[in-house]
Amino acid sequence: MDFEEELRKFARSDMPLRQMRESARWQIEIWADNECLIGEARDVSRGGLGAIVEPNSVWQSRLVVGYKVRLLFLWADEDSDDIDPFSARVIWVRKNEKVWDIGFEFYDLDDRAGTYIARYLLTRVVTRHLGDDSGS
Repeated sequence: MDFEEELRKFARSDMPLRQMRESARWQIEIWADNECLIGEARDVSRGGLGAIVEPNSVWQSRLVVGYKVRLLFLWADEDSDDIDPFSARVIWVRKNEKVWDIGFEFYDLDDRAGTYIARYLLTRVVTRHLGDDSGS
């Protein structure tokens, strides 16, 4: 099945799948130098992910544009256990006292991970159009 073609039928958009964003609500682990920061995915596309995390003094100086990390998605789906962490780089950061918003861009996305994200996007678009938009 060509997920991008199927997604276009529902989305009625010529926007590339890489740019189509959908809301997301799952936990993620952000890894760098054997250190982990827990966050929550807020939106996702084939090109990247938006997330929020609680402020953390260890990560304060690390989270700068261009910083490379590995993202592990903690999906409640048994198939996701076979998905390796995603390579990503920070492309924007907004920090305040209560929460940090972080934008990540995927790179070196393998076919299996790309297909999994495409399947998630297709499911979100279909459920939204069917009226069951729970956000997860």
